[in-house]
This record gives sequence, C-alpha cells and structure tokens, in this order.
Amino acid sequence: MKPFVKIFLLIVIIGVLATAAFAAPAQAMKKEKDSVSVNTTHYKDILILKAGKPFMGATVEVHDASGTLIATSYIHKKKMIIDFYDIPYGSYTIKVIKNKKVVLEFNHTKNQDSEIFN
Repeated sequence: MKPFVKIFLLIVIIGVLATAAFAAPAQAMKKEKDSVSVNTTHYKDILILKAGKPFMGATVEVHDASGTLIATSYIHKKKMIIDFYDIPYGSYTIKVIKNKKVVLEFNHTKNQDSEIFN
C-alpha cells in the first residue's frame, strides 16, 4: 500500500508543478490576443496591423501631419495591411478606435528616399 501512496503523491506534485510552470505563458498569450499592434515590414511603405478578437470591427484611421483624415478602414481579420505606396511623402498618424476611444496611436513617416526594399 505504501508504494501506491508514494506514486500518487509524486503524480500530484508533478501536476501542481506543471500547472504552475505553464500558467504564466498562458496569461502572456492571452494578453497578446487581447491587444493591437503595428509592425513594420521589409517594405518601407507597408505596415502590418495585428489585432486580437476584442478589436474586430474597430476603426482604423490614417491622418496626415495637419490632422486631415486620409483613409478609414475597419478591422475584419487578425492582420491588416496598411499601404502607404500611393500617398504623398510626409508624416502620418494611424489611430485604432474602438467604442469611440483611441486604443492605439502610431506615427509613420514616408520619406522621399523610400525604396521598395531596405
């Protein structure tokens, strides 16, 4: 009977340790899925917007340096491409708006010496 108790206690201890070890990464993944971010690519005029489920349906606005609204779109998928190829050189602000609140504001500058590749 004693070997059975030792094996049972060993399994319980391993289970508790495994749960503690994997709890932190699960929370980090959840935070990432509940966020929105803008990433650059090796193409200078293209940005990738990544959004979690809570941001589906959010509005994405692009404003020029004077604050004029240049483009508006909605987040329908997890990844969205923001293409600056056809717009004039200058500074732009990208705003992600959900429930009339700005959740992310990001600046991008399109330079005249911009090339297709870095």
